[in-house]
Amino acid sequence: MNKRLFTDREAADYLGVSRATIWNFMNDGKLASIKLGNHRRIEVNELDRFINDNAVAA
Repeated sequence: MNKRLFTDREAADYLGVSRATIWNFMNDGKLASIKLGNHRRIEVNELDRFINDNAVAA
């Protein structure tokens, strides 16, 4: 089974940024997250969308 929901640490590793950057993206509304209790999770599809939306042409 493939993992669908990532923690902030896993999302940071996936994007190659810091956990603080992930939180900044979420707080700025650039990256959608799901709140589960006191925790936030980011769907892998959302991370892929974020990558595609922020790609720069070479």
